[in-house]
Amino acid sequence: MKTAIKLSILALVIFTASCKKETDKYSSSPTAIPESSVISTNSSLDDVNLINENLVLDPNISIGTEDQDFYIADDGMGDETELGNNAKGHRPLCFIHCLKKQQLDSNQVHALHNNFIQLANCKMAAVKRIRAINDSIIHRANNIKKHLIQDYKDGKITKAQLRNSLEKLNKHTHGLLMSNFDRKILIKQLVNCHNTFKINLGKILNAVQIKAFKACLLNC
Repeated sequence: MKTAIKLSILALVIFTASCKKETDKYSSSPTAIPESSVISTNSSLDDVNLINENLVLDPNISIGTEDQDFYIADDGMGDETELGNNAKGHRPLCFIHCLKKQQLDSNQVHALHNNFIQLANCKMAAVKRIRAINDSIIHRANNIKKHLIQDYKDGKITKAQLRNSLEKLNKHTHGLLMSNFDRKILIKQLVNCHNTFKINLGKILNAVQIKAFKACLLNC
C-alpha cells in the first residue's frame, strides 16, 4: 500500500514537470508580452469590462471523481471572434445592441467594423494558446486519474486512499492552472486586446454617444 501511495505522489510530481515542459514552448513566442507592458485605456470607457480576467485565470473546472473526468465548463473567453462575457454581464449581443442604438454615421460604422476585426485577430492567437495550455494540464490530470482508479481496481490502494489521491489531484490541477506563468502572460495579452479595442472605441464615439452607450449597458 505504501509503495502505491508513493507511486501516486511521484505521478503528481511528474505531472507538474511534464506540464511545465509542455508550456515552456509558449513563452518563447513573439506574441507573448511581459506584464510590464499591459495597456491602460485611461479613457471614459475604463469602467466598461469586456472580459472577466478572473474567470480566465481561474476557469470553472469540474471536480475529477471516480466517475467523472476533469473538464473546463467555462474558461471565460467565449468564442474566439466575440467579446468575452464579463463580471457585469455585458454579453456580446448586448454590447452590439447598445452600439447600434447610438445612431452611428457611415464613417463610424466602418471604423467600428475595422475595430472588431482587429480585436478578433488579436484575441484569436492568445485564446488558442491559453486553451492549448489548459487542455494539456487537464489531459494529464485525467491520465493520472485513470491510473489511480486502475490501482484501486487492482487492489493496490484502498477506497479511502483513492478518494484522498483524487482530492489532492483536484487541488494540484487547479494550482497548476492558476500558477502557470505562460498562461498569466497570455491572459495579460488578451486583456490588452480588449483595452486596445476600448481605446479605439473611445475615439470612434463622441462624448454623447459614449455616455448613452454606457447607460445602455447598465440596463441591458
